[in-house]
Amino acid sequence: MVQIERDTQLAIKRARQANDALAAEIARRPDGYAGFAHLAMKDVKAATVELQRCVRELGFKGAMINYQTNGIYLDDPRYEPIWEAMQEFDVPLYLHPDNAYEQPYARPSGRPRVPLTP
Repeated sequence: MVQIERDTQLAIKRARQANDALAAEIARRPDGYAGFAHLAMKDVKAATVELQRCVRELGFKGAMINYQTNGIYLDDPRYEPIWEAMQEFDVPLYLHPDNAYEQPYARPSGRPRVPLTP
């Protein structure tokens, strides 16, 4: 949950720690586990570097992120470098919906809100 961390540097540190811990567990049982990178999306450059490290050095298969970061939805132009990196590394994204019922709703820029309940 580093995406809800308000302190950017702490979020970057915790993402790296989480990825290192996951890599250590995967190394214990590589035949049974694989990983998705945890990324601190508040700093797109750091997230891109961490994605590269996780894919190229740790052997992760992609990344998992929440649908928004501190109220900024993923269609914001600031995130374009991470999408370009995902294409370059040819890895999938697992988009976690987060807990939309408890989090403030962040909708795509300029689009109407879609009701969460019928």
